[in-house]
Amino acid sequence: MEKEDIALFIDKLRSQNSAKESMFGFYKDPENITGYIKSNKQGLELYAAELLEASITDDTHSIINEDLIDENSEFFFDSVDIIKSSKLESEYFENQKRSWKDHVLGIGLGIILTILVFCSIIGFIMIIKWIF
Repeated sequence: MEKEDIALFIDKLRSQNSAKESMFGFYKDPENITGYIKSNKQGLELYAAELLEASITDDTHSIINEDLIDENSEFFFDSVDIIKSSKLESEYFENQKRSWKDHVLGIGLGIILTILVFCSIIGFIMIIKWIF
């Protein structure tokens, strides 16, 4: 679809739905394992209009209107980061900075693995000596 078509569709969605009558919210199950959306038709259509508007903007960061989200919602997504690639490719994630904690975790796990292998080899040699 062209930007003009999408813009007309956004206007149509917003004109047919009232923000006062809409209900849209993000919630978590009691075990905090999964999340879900609780919404009526008007809320879904207005939130879809916000996402469609983010898709036609030239910005790489689009803010979602907080007034659409139910006040009892447990969490919400307040913005959309628009990336240039067609898929979530590895180069997008490579640009994410690794913190010092990530480096220390990698080194720590490497040391623990090395100690376990060393102890296993020594234990295996001790068992062989004990048998013979």
